Amino acid sequence: MSLLLRGGWVVTQNAKREVLRGDVLVADGRIAAVGEVKGGADEEVDCAGCAVIPGLINAHTHVANTLLRGRADDVPLEKMLEVAFAADAELTRRDVQVGALVGCLEMLKSGTTSFVDLFYWEDEVARAVREAGIRGFLAWTVLDADKTTQRGEPVKNAEEFVRKHKGQRLVTPLVGLQGVYACSEETYRAARDVAEREDVRMHTHLSETRVEVYEHERRTGMRPVEWLDRIGFLGPRLSAAHGVWVTINEVRTLAH
Repeated sequence: MSLLLRGGWVVTQNAKREVLRGDVLVADGRIAAVGEVKGGADEEVDCAGCAVIPGLINAHTHVANTLLRGRADDVPLEKMLEVAFAADAELTRRDVQVGALVGCLEMLKSGTTSFVDLFYWEDEVARAVREAGIRGFLAWTVLDADKTTQRGEPVKNAEEFVRKHKGQRLVTPLVGLQGVYACSEETYRAARDVAEREDVRMHTHLSETRVEVYEHERRTGMRPVEWLDRIGFLGPRLSAAHGVWVTINEVRTLAH
């Protein structure tokens, strides 16, 4: 199967970041040629007057919560989480699948071709990913058993999800963690052990609000980044969302 994007303004990713007038040929899912392409293809799109750009990447989503848009606007995170957690407790698998599919289609229409998601029931999100044809890096959320609305044990749920979806073309499974306000040291270590055993990546919220940072510092004597470093959680497997309330030394720690 081949696709020819004809006559657009091609935003390249070469060393000079050139913008060129030309064609892009995609063959069997890979870019085969850029420039003036001779001949045709199985499908051809006239891109005159359009920009042809690399697919955008959304580095953090809760795509099924597309259905909750507008439920808790303009409030602090802690208040928003109360609303979101209460709504999550009422969601069915079908709700998650529909919300995820709507979100995937919205991203595709905006030029986003890959996204990282942090949620539970990621198997339903995976179904939406395959149906939409987008790439999903899907992290099943792990948190302490007394703080979850999930059915079953979160760490075990994440491990089962990873094992079920490894090696798929559009779905890449990850282990996710809600954050320091919902995960104990034991939970962080258990999630890390699953990721290392299954050789997959991890994704988490980190230092999203001032309240999160100050409350964690009050309880542990350490800011979240420092604490995660001490327990051996930081590393090349991890991507962390938000990172708003971090110091320059914490930025250096994360970079290291």
